[in-house]
Amino acid sequence: MVITTNQTGYDKDTRYYYQTNGKIEITNPWVKGLKFTLNAALDKYIQQTKTWVKPWYIYNWNGDVANPVTTPVKKGPATQATLNQGNSDQLNV
Repeated sequence: MVITTNQTGYDKDTRYYYQTNGKIEITNPWVKGLKFTLNAALDKYIQQTKTWVKPWYIYNWNGDVANPVTTPVKKGPATQATLNQGNSDQLNV
């Protein structure tokens, strides 16, 4: 249950996609059949990642209120807190 909360850290991955197309046609009324056509496409991709890992432990309690004893049962993957961030930005024309 502990690892389903943000108590152990988080992993965020946000992505944005922008895509567009365009077309321009230019004709000349003095020259029949002459036409200039321009087609263009623009694709933009942005990704932002952030991973925060905190050390954590799960303990067992012996159930004795008068003389409580806790023993570690499981340890998280990290021994110290770590933060990793990344960005990706791509443009295709």
